[in-house]
Amino acid sequence: MRLAVAAGSLALTLIPTTAATAATAPDPVYQYAVAHPLDLAGLDRISRQYTGAGIDVQLNGVDGLVSGTEAQRILDSRWAARKSDRAAGQLKADPADNLSVGFTWVGTVARGIWDFRDGFVGGVKPVDLSSVQLSLGCTEIKQTITRTYDYTNKQTANAAYLYHGGLGTNAPISAVKDATSGHMMVTDHGVTDIVLSKPRGCAKHRHGAQYTYEHNQGQSSISASAGWGFLSVSYGGGGVHFQKGTNPSYKSF
Repeated sequence: MRLAVAAGSLALTLIPTTAATAATAPDPVYQYAVAHPLDLAGLDRISRQYTGAGIDVQLNGVDGLVSGTEAQRILDSRWAARKSDRAAGQLKADPADNLSVGFTWVGTVARGIWDFRDGFVGGVKPVDLSSVQLSLGCTEIKQTITRTYDYTNKQTANAAYLYHGGLGTNAPISAVKDATSGHMMVTDHGVTDIVLSKPRGCAKHRHGAQYTYEHNQGQSSISASAGWGFLSVSYGGGGVHFQKGTNPSYKSF
């Protein structure tokens, strides 16, 4: 129930709360995604439980969509191989091999995911960039949220900020402050979530999204822009940098 005050009087009227006025109930699927950023198999299971369908994931180096369960298997096998190579002293010199990226829709939230190999420390204080590029039609960007974690999955505070909100580009960019604490990379993995909203009159239609992560290892300054299909970064100074991204993923709502 809610109270309405009649104009020009002190009369109070009780108006039944309708679905339109009730507070939106928390989405259990998205709640799980927030609490377990790298558990794609678990997210697939929870999505099936509440929506009747699992999640589809785009991963770098993989052709086509895979299920959350299969994406989890691929990522786990990648890091198991890296760990084995490191123990044997055969870790590849290419720093890009230490990063995997992915994209999935969590309901109507467009989620980009990055994950560095546990134990990887790629520079001190340079800024990385995380960008979800979108094709939206009449749908609007409501909020961009980037969360960062160390390799123990402890969320790290104040390690990311919004570099560009995506106004006019539909491609928000978050800056990720690549740093270490106690010999641990505080941005070992993380997510960039784009929360979307549909204004009145915006009918159901197809949305596109893809994800790109740019790792900056020692470059002194950056300038970046993004749009559908690209994240462009210019650097000043020397150092290593590399970029990984996913193929587009589409969803109608």
